Amino acid sequence: MDHRDFSFIVPVAGVYPLHLIYEQGGGGAGIEWSSIADADIAVDTTNRFMVNDNSASSPLLVYRAVTTQPKFLSESVNNGALTLVWFGGGTLQQTTSLASPITWTDVNPQPLDDTYTVLTTGSPKFYRLRR
Repeated sequence: MDHRDFSFIVPVAGVYPLHLIYEQGGGGAGIEWSSIADADIAVDTTNRFMVNDNSASSPLLVYRAVTTQPKFLSESVNNGALTLVWFGGGTLQQTTSLASPITWTDVNPQPLDDTYTVLTTGSPKFYRLRR
């Protein structure tokens, strides 16, 4: 059995009744982590809400703390488009000059994942990741 410790952040202090189900067998595994609406009531589909369920009226939103700095993995140019790929989240920023003082601005809109593609036409741009 492989033991993994991890931490997560809950933005509002309080007591959160949680229900965790883990099953493994037949070559597969599944885990379900839910919050119970009231600790004094039965755990059923009416009173149980999945953790991070944005469709719930009062979702319990949790997330893991970021422990690594964002880092570029690759860059490539194909058909006049630059594609940047990175891991670790972060905010993608750009500038048109590396002369001091450098003025970095957030790419707008921010990419929804860790990939960004932009046409290579126009003035040169430089990119960085800010945590």
